[in-house]
Amino acid sequence: MATFNIVLDKRSKLKDGMYNLAIRMVNGSDVMYINIQKMTETNYNRLFNGKTKDQEDQQFLDTCNGYITKCNKVFSELKPFNKEIFRKRFWETDKDKPKSLLLTELFDYYIENKENIKPTTIDSLRYTRNRFENFKAGASVGDVTVSFLKKFEKNEVDKENSRATIDHHMRNLRSILNYFIHYVKVIPKEYEYPFGPGGFTVSGYFPSTQVLKESEIQSIIDLNEFKSEDHKFARDVWVMLYRFNGANFADLLRMKWSQIKGNFIFFTRKKTEDTRKNNRKPIIVPLTDKLKDSIARVGDKNSPFLLGLLKEGYDEFFFKNRNHKIRQKINQNLKDIRNKLGLSQPLNLGCARDCYSNTLNRNNTDIKKISQMLGHSNVIITEHYLAGLNPDSTFDINGPVL
Repeated sequence: MATFNIVLDKRSKLKDGMYNLAIRMVNGSDVMYINIQKMTETNYNRLFNGKTKDQEDQQFLDTCNGYITKCNKVFSELKPFNKEIFRKRFWETDKDKPKSLLLTELFDYYIENKENIKPTTIDSLRYTRNRFENFKAGASVGDVTVSFLKKFEKNEVDKENSRATIDHHMRNLRSILNYFIHYVKVIPKEYEYPFGPGGFTVSGYFPSTQVLKESEIQSIIDLNEFKSEDHKFARDVWVMLYRFNGANFADLLRMKWSQIKGNFIFFTRKKTEDTRKNNRKPIIVPLTDKLKDSIARVGDKNSPFLLGLLKEGYDEFFFKNRNHKIRQKINQNLKDIRNKLGLSQPLNLGCARDCYSNTLNRNNTDIKKISQMLGHSNVIITEHYLAGLNPDSTFDINGPVL
């Protein structure tokens, strides 16, 4: 059990003869200090070692005793103990917590207070918040039961929303509940958690996606007549992504020339760099002659960024908006190219990854190698991903049926 005391931390002397007045925690061999304010040694001795106290001094001592009480309470609630979380919980006050258990308020609090939250995540959470509010206005945590989730799921299915989108909403809601159960503890212990064993299970859904045939991919590469330079640039970027291990456009947009090292390009996926805690490995792209040709077509040597569409010092909100604006314009031009070539499937930046994956799969590339080139965390993800990419193969499977 940890012990907490108010001490004058004399390890480091500050200006004007001051030291930090701190709470010192001793937990076995572990020691931690939480600074309260600055104080001279004379004042410390008067307050904590003297006998005569005026009303102001007594109020301060009562405050310090309250700090000790709070430390013991927070420590008893943290299992396992974590210094960072303890420090943050110590400085929390009731006014910092949500005023109610309405879902809309919990979502808003999470968005405003969760550290290192990405702009794209904020947009996703707001969308989920609005979907649940539209389903049941004024819903609170107490309304979120297994029955509630099943009804929401059916409602979304009836509106012909995709299975993947529904699952995404469920995962967002689950994250919110977990946050307010385990971190900002405002949800009563008596609340019956609706997810997990015996409750509602979020499915791992991988939708089937038809991809372009190899002949169609070749027709995109061979195209040499364009309405405008913007259409040509859109085609060149698509081909670049296809040859670039099926990278996402966000990764190409922030790609720097310095990431080209010898005969390879090294990068990490923006999608997973903050969420994957373990098994972080760079994706290695071989600098083939075809990829060199693509780089020569889209590269801007006057910028540190390969595409030359960003400047140093950008923040996440700028990147999100820039990425969205450029993607939108390129995808519109790719739509025109699809119509020009009469392609069987939609042509957009996202499908370059599907086409790359399916090209390797059609040519019987080992699935472990495909997984490595895509940057998946494990082969199981790749198996599910590829299973949804080529429904045309079902014709070959059922070919012998009489």
